[in-house]
Amino acid sequence: MEIIPPLATPRLLSPRPVRVWIVIGLFVLYLFFCLGLLFETITPVADFPFQPNIAADSATYWAISGLRANRDVGDIPEITISANLFGPVLQALALRTEFNVMLFNCILFGSCLWLMRIMPEFDRSTFLLLTMANPLFISSLTTLNKEIFALASIVYFVAYTRARHYRLLLLLAALSLSLMARWQQTLILLLFLAYESRLSPFRKNRRIGLLVTLMGFTVAYALIDRLVPSFFQALLVQAQAGNTILILDKIQAKFGFPLVVIPKMIMGLTGHFITPWYFVRDYPGEPFTNWFDQIFTNLHCLLVTSLFAILLISGKLRLRHSATYLLWLYLMMIAISPMVQPRYEYAAYVLLCLEASRYWRFQAVPSPERPLLSEAV
Repeated sequence: MEIIPPLATPRLLSPRPVRVWIVIGLFVLYLFFCLGLLFETITPVADFPFQPNIAADSATYWAISGLRANRDVGDIPEITISANLFGPVLQALALRTEFNVMLFNCILFGSCLWLMRIMPEFDRSTFLLLTMANPLFISSLTTLNKEIFALASIVYFVAYTRARHYRLLLLLAALSLSLMARWQQTLILLLFLAYESRLSPFRKNRRIGLLVTLMGFTVAYALIDRLVPSFFQALLVQAQAGNTILILDKIQAKFGFPLVVIPKMIMGLTGHFITPWYFVRDYPGEPFTNWFDQIFTNLHCLLVTSLFAILLISGKLRLRHSATYLLWLYLMMIAISPMVQPRYEYAAYVLLCLEASRYWRFQAVPSPERPLLSEAV
């Protein structure tokens, strides 16, 4: 039986391979880059001629908190669980300034890297490198957002499934962080706990658990759509801009979610890449001062789709791994949404990074499994 070590004090100057120190050095430079963006775009220290937008809804969160006024924010929504506003607004009220927000985000991510010490099956250098490769991580560290909570919740929960010490503390932290991100993520973690409990009939057959989840989502969505149509009204309004998504939503409302779950997963992962003519017809005319929508989100879709395809084709998405089980549950949860929003797949990208770091390693410690890239090729 594998012995999982307890949490230990980090040793910054402990011996490491040169390639690991290179990754650490890149991360230090990455932090300086994020700090520079903070002082140029989020809280500018001068009237810079170029101030690109690197945030999604930060202005809205600040406006809701009452600490910032923003003319670009329209009607301020109420803080409810379904609105997924609790985490960022609470963070704004507690920290007050953009610099404090970035400092907190960096500390929270640092705690995730430290926590991965109890999960030797994952290579921290690989995880860090893949995380930095996704430009949404820039926004996650630098701005008021929900993605940093989604990332931390995933790492804390996977650590809970592997740890033998502080399990209750890790579980409470994971659930709290997930609620500060999105209630949908909390639901997925609770489903995982229910399926993996000793009383669950699905504990030894995770495929049955996925099938039960699929059927449950199918019935639940159709009934809510009939009995409480206003529940999905705001999301359906946002989906009006699309064409295919409206057809899929109509099928889904008639108990047809099993028929549309795969197409909606693909749409959520690929974003605009599912319609490549967008990059020929519309993309060149977009305002490139909006880095978040035009650069960050598109590169995120490219990365999450590529990583998912590599892991799937190479047979590395194995249900016996908790991260993979969570991944499929999460993809189904996002697919049930009436609208497609690629950045909601960020938690899925974190899970994919964890699974990739199981096979592609920078550390000298050998992986118990065969390497990822050799099989993918």
